[in-house]
Amino acid sequence: MDPRAPAEWSRSLDPAAVPPGTAERVRLQFASVVASLLDGLALPDVVALRVAWAEEGGTRRKKPPRGRAEPPGLEALASWFAAASIALDHDDYLLFGHPGHSAAAVPLAWAAAHDVSLGEALAAAAAADEVAARLGGYALLGPHNGQLWTHLHLAAAVVAAGRLAGDDPEVVARALGLAFANPPFALPAAFFGGSSKLLAAAVPVRQGLGALRLARTTALRAPAAVFDAADGLGRHFAHAALEGFLEGWGAVWLTDTLAVKRVPGCAYVSAVAEAAAEAARQFERAKGRRVVAADVERLELSVTALTVGMEDAARPHRAGALSPVEVNFSAPLTTALALLDGDLTPRSLDPARLARVEDELRRVAGRVVVRHDLARTMRLVDGVIRPMALLDALGDLRGEGARKAGWEMLRRYPGLWRASADPGAAARDDAPFARLADRGTFQALRHMGRLVQGALGRRREGARYTVQNARPRDVRFAASAGLLATLAGEVFCAECEVPPGAPGAETDLTTVVRQKLGRAFREAGVEASAEELVGRLLGAPLDASLRDLFAPAFARLLAETTPAREGKHE
Repeated sequence: MDPRAPAEWSRSLDPAAVPPGTAERVRLQFASVVASLLDGLALPDVVALRVAWAEEGGTRRKKPPRGRAEPPGLEALASWFAAASIALDHDDYLLFGHPGHSAAAVPLAWAAAHDVSLGEALAAAAAADEVAARLGGYALLGPHNGQLWTHLHLAAAVVAAGRLAGDDPEVVARALGLAFANPPFALPAAFFGGSSKLLAAAVPVRQGLGALRLARTTALRAPAAVFDAADGLGRHFAHAALEGFLEGWGAVWLTDTLAVKRVPGCAYVSAVAEAAAEAARQFERAKGRRVVAADVERLELSVTALTVGMEDAARPHRAGALSPVEVNFSAPLTTALALLDGDLTPRSLDPARLARVEDELRRVAGRVVVRHDLARTMRLVDGVIRPMALLDALGDLRGEGARKAGWEMLRRYPGLWRASADPGAAARDDAPFARLADRGTFQALRHMGRLVQGALGRRREGARYTVQNARPRDVRFAASAGLLATLAGEVFCAECEVPPGAPGAETDLTTVVRQKLGRAFREAGVEASAEELVGRLLGAPLDASLRDLFAPAFARLLAETTPAREGKHE
């Protein structure tokens, strides 16, 4: 990748030129991230980071030759925003990464510190989202995935802050090179196993903003080869770099795949939580009371390969007292908590509350069996592969890259034919291939086989992947889950095909954002109407003040003290 291409495109992007549907998604992303920031205040570690970083950067930076001066303390505030927004995994994401922790957090931090127009913030976030998501797609066939693509935040921080400061494209291009000269990645043990997860986006944001500052004030430069497939990012972060993602800037918008989580937790347990909450509602209607732990006899989850892969990735790193991070990446614990609470909310994950109910939750989670459902996986794959034209990537898989990518899939999803009897063990499925007798599964496999056959034909003709053939707005992210719950002698069945707020969901994005922000306002003590704020945000002109739009939330976030959040759980 030539970093001048995204640098020049992001600098020239006119806020009014962002497609209306894409622009609306970015506005909603701002509201979603603000809600995530407020949710993060519940964690003492998030508050501690605020104090630790509060003394940094109190002096206004020297104004660059062109553009605006960077607000004082931007690096510290943006880093803290990145940590707070990731804290409870109650975030938003695109199909190829979670750039909201940087692409939206940097403009929000800028607005909180210095103000900026909605139009400039929107252009900065949209450009940063696009650059980050495309770098995620570039490394799609590689050793990292999802939130472990932390290198995305380097690019998002540079692009967003560079756009807001009015930096020359040459400065932004050099900053991208400097940022990626030493690209970070999160170690699974640090991400899944402790509060160090808070630094997954915060550290790259700091590194990106630092690189931008160096590019403004020095002549330092990295060779463009740092992005290449030969011995740069494309080699060390991908088994087969999909260079076709790094073209068509402004013609295709990956931001159109924005998803906002209604419930906290990994995207691969969102449907699990929804199904468990529905089972709890069914039980309450039938029995006239809520589920208690003694009612739970057996809970059988039917999930996609992504949920099974998440379980396999997180399981080795679960140790010590129950934490929000462990719940975020555990289908059994998510099921138990959502079932007993009747829903899963940020308050459900209060650390003090988890400590009180840990034994009970672990007992209920021990009654959960997690089974991979091949038909679900095929529906998920079909809803992503076809609109994104991803089978054309077979043309990029050749030789050593193909071998490494194949082994990576086997390593990442070793439990596809297992069922987890409890959060820490796995039991062999008695008849894994019996699923192939299911008519729906067979038809899905046959359909996918035809698509693969066509893609292999194009591969023989020399075709390679290009994002310009993609239709992001047609993505249907069916990361589904089904729950068969035996409770107090009765069986309850609940389903969630597409999690609310995800592409293709019945519950639209605006509704989910309103619910998420409203709950965050109530729990953080923000005296404002989320319904009215989202309405103003969606209807505001481009010259509106972003700081004024979010003034009540910014006041709470920037307050010197944080009142205690613990209380009676409802």
